[in-house]
Amino acid sequence: MVAHSLIKDQDSFRLVFPPSWEVSNYALAPYIYHVFPKVQAPIRILAGKPNLFFTDKLRKQWQSLSSPIPIELMAGYGHLLPLEAPEKCAQAILNTSR
Repeated sequence: MVAHSLIKDQDSFRLVFPPSWEVSNYALAPYIYHVFPKVQAPIRILAGKPNLFFTDKLRKQWQSLSSPIPIELMAGYGHLLPLEAPEKCAQAILNTSR
């Protein structure tokens, strides 16, 4: 994960994304549960381990929809899944769209 989230900057490291961008992602995350039933394309959730942002309770809520949404657990990764395993995420997205 560190290789995908930090950049070497002379004698230290810095975040790949500015702190303001990181904060806005957490502070302004949209609540999208109500949108799922209206989506006409395939939906599949790629998830790391349960965490503060994507709890077991939320996962069960999403799977209780009239058309359950498949959740693919990518064990060994956390809430920064796309940064921790970008290649695996990209492949999973490509597989869903076929």
